Amino acid sequence: MGTTGQPACRECNSGFFSNTSGLDDCLRCGLGSFSVKPTVGGPSACSACVAGTISCWWAHDCNMLAELCFCVLRTGQYMNAEGQAGCILCAVGTFNTLPGLSSCDSCQPGKFADVAGSTVCRNCTRGSYSPSSGALTCRSCPIGQVSAADGASECTPCPAGYHAPNTGDYQCQACPAGKFTSSTGQGVCLDCPAGSFNAIAGSPNCTLCPAGQVQIQSGRTFCTPCSEVRA
Repeated sequence: MGTTGQPACRECNSGFFSNTSGLDDCLRCGLGSFSVKPTVGGPSACSACVAGTISCWWAHDCNMLAELCFCVLRTGQYMNAEGQAGCILCAVGTFNTLPGLSSCDSCQPGKFADVAGSTVCRNCTRGSYSPSSGALTCRSCPIGQVSAADGASECTPCPAGYHAPNTGDYQCQACPAGKFTSSTGQGVCLDCPAGSFNAIAGSPNCTLCPAGQVQIQSGRTFCTPCSEVRA
């Protein structure tokens, strides 16, 4: 004798599944997975979303069931494995500019990203630099070296006759007349020693006083004729 009055079994729709007999309702696919209703029957399992995509299961949040994996990633985020339930922010020193990517790119030398989830790397400002990729901060140029433009990957030593007295300098300063630097990358100018002079700023060396002239002090811009020197 057949059973009467019992409801017929129904097929699960997309976004749901049934993997056990005797269930009174279909199970909903979780975050990071999806199901598509076949032509005949209903889904018996959910599939993991591919890397770079994510599915939503709360219809009131996404206004849809998890019928297909769809990309909800924003720039500055990534997913690098199947079935992930959430997005990962790009780490400091990295970025990406497109949604739906499975990785982030490292900032190039001369640039940095100090915030997780960056969509662009910023240039190091003049007076600073970053020598390698993936920097989260920039370094100040050391004393005696400068970077004159934004986005520097290295600092340039000041030429002879010039100096940079501070860290983070972006411009070399000429040694004043009476002083010199004979080598590159200096932070301090030296006085011309007694018996020598220079009269031009930015000089890499000093000139010895000519015959018949003297200079008894250091750091001078001229020599004095012997006839004018008091005994």
